[in-house]
Amino acid sequence: MKGTKVNIVPITCQLFNLAVFTTDPNVESLEMILSQEESFSLRVTVEFGGSGAIAMMPLNMTINVTFFAESYGLGSKIELGSTSVNTYAGILMYTPTLAIAKPAAVGLTPEEIYQVTGVLRVGAANWPALITGFIDGLVLQTYH
Repeated sequence: MKGTKVNIVPITCQLFNLAVFTTDPNVESLEMILSQEESFSLRVTVEFGGSGAIAMMPLNMTINVTFFAESYGLGSKIELGSTSVNTYAGILMYTPTLAIAKPAAVGLTPEEIYQVTGVLRVGAANWPALITGFIDGLVLQTYH
């Protein structure tokens, strides 16, 4: 029996630009200190590269990012929510964005200082992910 050769094409994935911003159209700068009464959004950029990315994007894969906030003190980790986008042929950069009604709605309190983390999962739900990763380092505070 003759052997078969399988080629696996390279793919890269970068996760960067973790940002928080208010949904107020009059606010232009990034905000890291938010009013408890102010809605806000979390966003991250996901960029694929390599020859394998061109072949994989038409597969309509799900890019899921779950955001967490963890207190720098003795507080606990809070899941802020998840957002998903699907890949499309010819598009290699995506910006999954999660809108949050108010900090208090997800359990953020003015007494704590939080580090925000985004956890990336690319692939079909309920199956092992093709690509995983995380990004952290964003500091977030709230006030009354």
